[in-house]
Amino acid sequence: MEWENSDRELKPRNIYQNVLNRNINIREAFRSLINLSLYHLNQEIKAQAIKIRIDLAKSNLVWEFARSNNNIELYLNNGVYPSDAPVLALLEILIDCEILGYETNNEGYITFLPLFGSDNSCVGVFPEQICDLKFLYVLYFSQQNIRSIPKCVKNLTYLKKLDLSYNNLEKVPNEIQELKNLTFLDLSFNKIQELPTFVKELTHLNQLYLADEELNVPHRNVFDCLNVADLEENLSLKALSELFAKLEKKEQTERKELTKKFSEQKELSAIIYPPREILNTLLNKPRNFEYVMLWMLGNNFACGWRDFKSDPVNISQATLSKYLSILIANNYAYRVSKGYYIITESGRRRLNKIESSIKK
Repeated sequence: MEWENSDRELKPRNIYQNVLNRNINIREAFRSLINLSLYHLNQEIKAQAIKIRIDLAKSNLVWEFARSNNNIELYLNNGVYPSDAPVLALLEILIDCEILGYETNNEGYITFLPLFGSDNSCVGVFPEQICDLKFLYVLYFSQQNIRSIPKCVKNLTYLKKLDLSYNNLEKVPNEIQELKNLTFLDLSFNKIQELPTFVKELTHLNQLYLADEELNVPHRNVFDCLNVADLEENLSLKALSELFAKLEKKEQTERKELTKKFSEQKELSAIIYPPREILNTLLNKPRNFEYVMLWMLGNNFACGWRDFKSDPVNISQATLSKYLSILIANNYAYRVSKGYYIITESGRRRLNKIESSIKK
């Protein structure tokens, strides 16, 4: 192995290359990378070690190593079903620690998997192989420094409890809506900014935890549709209920102010229509009616029904009715008078978000 000239410590890139060249035991490689990511004084080296740990964790090379008889023997001897044992072996390699506390059913399939990370022990990635644990009922994947969840999570159809707290998730994965048996979902202490409306489709969900999340809630009906067993005992859901109450009060105040401003407006200015590059988004599928309508509302004091139907926009009556209903339901727009609409604060944030995503 090659060593740093300055302090005789392994370079993360050298470890990675030695793994690829099969010049180093994979367990030893992860042990070295973990030590570098935890204890090296050079922040650049620490960052490299973390990145390479994640890259290696995703590689087939590590998965092949985890499936070897030497690595799965311990779990097979403990009665774990042969198809599930390699998953435990893989997780053990990634954190350099034996996996404890798991439970199996009578056939040996894993049903309960607790993975609580710490500063000294975290996976860093959500291995897709976890999605193959077809009888998994409970998964605690807390404090594992993950930024995303693989799409295959939807395959965990038996899952009832999912704890993803203390990670770096920025959004709720859409695939979670496929977990129809979910009763418990903990997303606390991530970086989530928006609670998606599909949460209301999880009809068995009665415990939802969102501590320390600064949410922009797109749809207050999300909460109304949750099947909550006992709100008083569920502090997180109680806090969410209070959030919606504050949101409703704020929206009512905003509507009153918008109505007052509109009534004081003696004459509306000529409508400013979007430039050609924005209008072109209506030519190709999927047509971005939301963007065009929000742009018009955001660049005018108010827009009338006929303004959306006129040249150069020419939105059909059925489409206009549909999208105005959506904008109003999500509190992006407010019908300030018969046939006239004004953008809200939430609508401006939504417009900025759309424009930022287009620029990227």
